[in-house]
Amino acid sequence: VISNAAHVDEDDVIRISRCHSNVESPICPANLCKGSILQHILDNAEYRKVIYVGDGGGDFCPATRLRPEDAMLYRTDGAWGFEKRLNRCKIVEEDGRRVHRYISRDTGSAHTLRAKLVPWRDGDTFLQAFLQELDEDEGEGGGEGEGEG
Repeated sequence: VISNAAHVDEDDVIRISRCHSNVESPICPANLCKGSILQHILDNAEYRKVIYVGDGGGDFCPATRLRPEDAMLYRTDGAWGFEKRLNRCKIVEEDGRRVHRYISRDTGSAHTLRAKLVPWRDGDTFLQAFLQELDEDEGEGGGEGEGEG
């Protein structure tokens, strides 16, 4: 879980501080760019598949960092922002695949979603989607210990 830091001070007041200063992404707030954090994780370790779970507009930027083999599980409640941006995307061809391209209204910058997009609306549909992504990964040879005697 990546979020801004929080603590309770001596007066029992919750204090929130910035995770970092975002200077990279025009589609993220100034206090936290989950996309740059995800990119750092991806650049420093090897993952066969990433399953990213998001429920709001702040998850759009990291979704643009995911690879074609990854999955973005997103909440379908339009009030949360991710789906609103997704609905403004154009579907285009890239390397023989259909991808979603978002053009920022503020900056005109293009952002491409290459991962598999999987909607969920509540705990039950989230669990079903998550387990299906795990099963698909297992079916593609992703299970540990396969091929061992």
